[in-house]
Amino acid sequence: MSVTCPICEAEAAEKLPRVSDHVEIICPMCLRFGITTSALSIVYHRLPEDRHAALYQARAIAAQEDKTPLITAEMF
Repeated sequence: MSVTCPICEAEAAEKLPRVSDHVEIICPMCLRFGITTSALSIVYHRLPEDRHAALYQARAIAAQEDKTPLITAEMF
């Protein structure tokens, strides 16, 4: 399913089925990451640099836990 990446606004894909309270996005620019529904509701109201900072923070946390990055509302 084609969607707009909430970080860079490029055309991306949504991994289906949706997993509980978050969506997984596969973007050619931002790669694969998850975003909670609460973060998704506010992400488009944030500046692009804040969006990228949240993804960077999620990647840093995910690298320590060997998981897919997950952006949460608290990262904004």
